[in-house]
Amino acid sequence: MNEFAKSHKFLKIVFGLGLFIILCLGGYSYKHIQQLSDTRDNITHTYEITLELERMLAQVYYAKANHRGFIISQDSVFLHPFITNKVKIVGHLYNLEVLTKSNDVQHKNLDTLSTDVRSLISYLDQTISYNQSQLREPDTLKNVFINSRYKEDLIRTRTTNMVDLENDVLEIRQSENSQVLNYTPIILYSVLILTLILLMLAYARITHDINYLKRINRTLDLYKNSSQQAEIIGQNGTWIWNIDDNTFEFSDNFYRLMGVHPKNINDGLDTFLSNVHKNDRAQLKRHIIKMKTEEHPPFMNYRIIDPNYNVKHFKVYGQLVETKDGQKQIIGTTADITADVENLYTIENRNRELEHNNKELSTFNYVASHDLQEPLRKIQTFLSRLEIEDKHSLSQKGLHYIERVKSSAARMRMLIDDLLQYSRTNKSDKKFIDTDINNIINDVLEELSPSIKSTGAIINVDEFPKMKVTPFQMHQLFVNIINNAIKYRKENVTPKVNITYNEVKSNTVKPLQQSLFKYFHNISITDNGIGFDEAHADKIFILFKRLHKEKYDGTGIGLSICKKIVDNHNGYILASGEPNVGAKFDIYIPFLR
Repeated sequence: MNEFAKSHKFLKIVFGLGLFIILCLGGYSYKHIQQLSDTRDNITHTYEITLELERMLAQVYYAKANHRGFIISQDSVFLHPFITNKVKIVGHLYNLEVLTKSNDVQHKNLDTLSTDVRSLISYLDQTISYNQSQLREPDTLKNVFINSRYKEDLIRTRTTNMVDLENDVLEIRQSENSQVLNYTPIILYSVLILTLILLMLAYARITHDINYLKRINRTLDLYKNSSQQAEIIGQNGTWIWNIDDNTFEFSDNFYRLMGVHPKNINDGLDTFLSNVHKNDRAQLKRHIIKMKTEEHPPFMNYRIIDPNYNVKHFKVYGQLVETKDGQKQIIGTTADITADVENLYTIENRNRELEHNNKELSTFNYVASHDLQEPLRKIQTFLSRLEIEDKHSLSQKGLHYIERVKSSAARMRMLIDDLLQYSRTNKSDKKFIDTDINNIINDVLEELSPSIKSTGAIINVDEFPKMKVTPFQMHQLFVNIINNAIKYRKENVTPKVNITYNEVKSNTVKPLQQSLFKYFHNISITDNGIGFDEAHADKIFILFKRLHKEKYDGTGIGLSICKKIVDNHNGYILASGEPNVGAKFDIYIPFLR
């Protein structure tokens, strides 16, 4: 939810919603003001009708008064105002005709009123034409005044009715106007408050975004500085190739790697190829074409010659990307691997030296296996002949010396054999192949069958899967450990050896938890022999280290060979034991699943 609230889509929604609210409020305010204006116009219209009716009625009064003055005095001074009154009455009737055309009731009332007014004016015009003799008759003069008064009263009544009707309309419209006016402050304050709320929200959002951008900019500055430091430490530089306009952007450290100043060269393809070794330039150009066409081109190594004419080795990688506006760019990294190349040359030279030393060691092994053993065989042969031919002529002391020499020669020969075996485990030409461990164990048991039969040893073996190992080394591993289990047995106790198999994960065995491998073959070899003190569990794998020197013969090399073999397989060998109870060896060989 927080991520959505920060997204561009959320900002669009909020902006659209705010704009919609403002438009709605603006539209409603406009409608309210328009309604207020219409109400005001209606009230004004009502007042105009009422005023026109009153003015028209006043002109009727004036016309009748001037008519009466003329009838009584026969003075023509009253005729001109009378004529003016008639003209004004006609004008007011016309105005009323225009004002009441939208009101059918009032328009109908106006028609009746107009008929009565015109009837009165016609009657007044008619009586003005009476001569003096007619007016002297009492009945005639009386009839004139009575008839004109009747028509005047009728006009007054109709005018009053129309005014009353307009007053009723006026009252309704004034009520509507008051109602609209009462809502006006509420609407104005509502618009003001909502506008202020939106402004405050916008201000808060803008402030939040500005602070967020400041934090992002600080973080970007930190990343930029860290990236620049990382480029310096890692001896690499970054670059961007804008393919459409064929321009380059290089990081500061790229110029440092090239050994040039940014102001001294232009940011173009020529800069990228300027100092490239002539033998690598064509290949680099082909690689650049690959960058433009392949999504994931391979790395490429090439050489440059810096301004001091030093040869440097570079590694370059670039990937094609497309920006949001459709422009194509290649973002790349160039690393200075001169030190790595020089180290590689050094390692190769040392490897050649090691190969030479290994050949010398092989020669030494040959000498040890033939030239050193040959004198021992002669010593043993002559001792045997001496013991057979001159046994009776030798004293007991001489025979004792011969036995001592024979024992020493045998130990010397066994030591040479073990040293040769140990040197074989150091050879680098070992190959890991899928091997049936069951066959290896059967071969080992066949090889050790004389000692197994002579001691009556019981060997229990689990079924083993195939493992990717070096067969002859695994053979030697089982020979040494099983032979030790039989050799270091308790007196008058039948030796028992259990060889079991399990598959384990590295996180379940503490010594394996730091390993890069996840799965291990676990080979456990347990015996019921003399055992050893747990404090010596690590020492027994040390070359020439022996725990039972006096009671048992040995060279102290056998378990060292086992340790070396397990190391060659990237594995672990752990020993545990208890005096007079037995010993246990756990071997862990890694494998991939």
